[in-house]
Amino acid sequence: MYFRVQRLINQIVPDEPDPQAANLLPEVLGGQFGEMQMMMQHFFQSFNPRANAKSLPQNRG
Repeated sequence: MYFRVQRLINQIVPDEPDPQAANLLPEVLGGQFGEMQMMMQHFFQSFNPRANAKSLPQNRG
């Protein structure tokens, strides 16, 4: 018989945020070209602040 408790043996508290680890997390969860990674990439690319008016589509249908 097994008894399972869902808690950590030692509580892990980070000293400071790690942006590199945060960038790798979606790849670990969904693979390099997983759905989550592609959705996040397209979502954040849609907020491109450097695009000028000439590069934006004029007729959106």
